[in-house]
Amino acid sequence: MEEQSSDLKKHFDTLDKHYGLLTNHTRMNNDI
Repeated sequence: MEEQSSDLKKHFDTLDKHYGLLTNHTRMNNDI
């Protein structure tokens, strides 16, 4: 159970990073 929960956290951390990059990219495009 511990292992799985840590795996989930890692997965969400990665999602967070990708989503953050995505939002930054969109924001930059809107600024132009």
